[in-house]
Amino acid sequence: MQTIKKTISGFVAILVMAAFPIPSLAAGAPTITTLSATAPTSTAVTLNGFFNANGATTSTWFKYGTNATNLSSTTNPVNQGSGTGSFSAPLTGLTPNTTYFFRAYGSNFYGQTIATSTLSFTTQAGQVSSLTVQTLSASNITSSTATLNGHYTMSGVSSTVWFQYGTNIGNLTTLTNPQLFNAGNGNYSANISGLTPGTTYYFYAYGSQAGHIVSATNLLQFTTAPAPVSQTSMTVATIAPVNITHSTAEIRGYVTMTNTIATSRYFKFGTSATNLSLTLSVPGQQTSFGMFSGTVSNLLPHTTYYYRAYAVNSAGVTVPGSSTLQFTTSSAPQPNPVYACNDGIDNDGDGLVDQADPGCTSATDNNEYNYVPTPVVYACNDGIDNDGDGLTDQADPGCTSATDNNEYNYVNNGSAPNVTTGPANNVFQTGATLTGNVDANNSPTYYWFTYGTNGSLNNSTSQMYFGTSNGNVNQSIGNLQSNTTYSYKVCASNSYGSNCGNVLTFTTPQAPCTNNCGGCTSN
Repeated sequence: MQTIKKTISGFVAILVMAAFPIPSLAAGAPTITTLSATAPTSTAVTLNGFFNANGATTSTWFKYGTNATNLSSTTNPVNQGSGTGSFSAPLTGLTPNTTYFFRAYGSNFYGQTIATSTLSFTTQAGQVSSLTVQTLSASNITSSTATLNGHYTMSGVSSTVWFQYGTNIGNLTTLTNPQLFNAGNGNYSANISGLTPGTTYYFYAYGSQAGHIVSATNLLQFTTAPAPVSQTSMTVATIAPVNITHSTAEIRGYVTMTNTIATSRYFKFGTSATNLSLTLSVPGQQTSFGMFSGTVSNLLPHTTYYYRAYAVNSAGVTVPGSSTLQFTTSSAPQPNPVYACNDGIDNDGDGLVDQADPGCTSATDNNEYNYVPTPVVYACNDGIDNDGDGLTDQADPGCTSATDNNEYNYVNNGSAPNVTTGPANNVFQTGATLTGNVDANNSPTYYWFTYGTNGSLNNSTSQMYFGTSNGNVNQSIGNLQSNTTYSYKVCASNSYGSNCGNVLTFTTPQAPCTNNCGGCTSN
C-alpha cells in the first residue's frame, strides 16, 4: 500500500513540474543603478537608470519627490525584457526652481531591487508670466448666430482664452472652444450659433495661464435679431377711380400675392404727381388678392389730383402700385336760383350743356344727369390698363372676352431658385463654415443649410433672407463632434418653390490630447 502511495505522489510531482517548470537556478533579482537626470527645464526633466535583468523578464520604474526621505511619486513601470541596458522616464508639470530627489527601481520573478543611490536635480527658474483679457463688442449678429470678440495681453508662457455666455447675467454657463496663443497681445473671436431670436445674451472674455484663470472686468451684451418673417411675392396696381364729385372721389388699387400673409393697404395722393403728400389708409388687413378702395373727401372743386396704391406685408416689405393715375373733381354746384340745366356748365361731363342735355327737362331742372342706364363697361373692354402690366383689354393675356371683368393674369411665370453646395471652410473640432451659391431668379429668396452624421441631414441652420440676385452664401455651425464625418447641403426657397444643392461631406479633426495619453506630452 505504501508503495502505491509513493508511486502516485511521484507521478503527481512529475505532472506539476511539467506544468510549472522551475526557472534556471542561474537567474536572480535584477541589478539596478540610478543615473543622473538630463535636460531639466522649469517644469520638466528626464530621469535615467541602468538595469541588468539577470536572465529574467524585468520591469523598471522611478520614485521621486521633493523630500529625499519620502519619494511620494512613482512613474509607470516599463517592461525591459531579460537583458541589460539603460532606461528613462520623462517628467512634466514640475515646479520651477525646485530641487527633486529620485531613485531607480526594478523587479522580476526573483524579487525587487532598489538602487543604492538617490540622486537629485533642480528645475530651472520659471518665466515671469502675466495675462489680462478684455471683452469687446459682439458682431455679425443674426436671429440665431453671433461672433463674440475679445482682446488678450500676455507675457511669459502661452495662454488659453475663451468666452462664457448665456441669458442669465449671473450664470453664464455656456463656454466657447479654448484658443491657444503665444506671448504678446491681439484680438480673438468665437462664432456661436443655436441662439434664440429676439433674446438678450451676456458674455465675458476668459483666459488661463499656467493654471491661473483670469476673466475680463467688463461684461457686455447683445440682442439677437427677431426671427425672419417669410416675404410674400406681391404686386400692386393702381386702377381707375369712380364716384368723382366736386369734393370726393373713390380711388382704387389691386393686390396680387402668392401667399396669404397679412397686408396693410393705403394710397398716397395730392395735387402734384411728384409730391403725393397725403395718405389714405384702408382699414384692417387683408390676406388674399383683390381690389381695395377708399374715398377721399374735402377735395377742391374742378382740380386735378394724382394718386398711387401701396401695400405692405408683415415682413415690412412695401410694394408701390405700378403707376400713378389722376382724376379731376367736378365744378362746385351753383346756388339757387341758377339751376344745373340753366348754368351754362356741362355738369355731367357728357359734352352737352343745359337744355341740350337729355338729362334736363326744364330750365329749372337742377339735375343735368341723364339716368338712362349706361352699358356695363368691363375691365377687359374699358380701355384702361387695370393690372399695370402695359397691356390693355383684349391685348392682355388675363382677358378671355370683352365681358371679362378681371384683366389680371395669374399665370405663375417665375421659377424656384437654383442652388449649388460649396465646400466647408474653417473646419475645426467642434465647428465649420458651410458655403454655397444661390440664384434667386429675380424673386425674393431665403436660404439655409441642413447637415448631420451618418448621411442623415436632420439638423438645419436658421433661414436667412438672400434677396433677388445671384451670389455666394455661408453660415457657421457649431456643437459638432471631433473626428466625425458630416454630410450637408444648401437649400433655398421663394414663392415659386424650393431647391437644394448636392450633398457634400467634411470631417472634423481629432481633438488634441489633454492628459497623459499613452506617452504624449500633456497640453
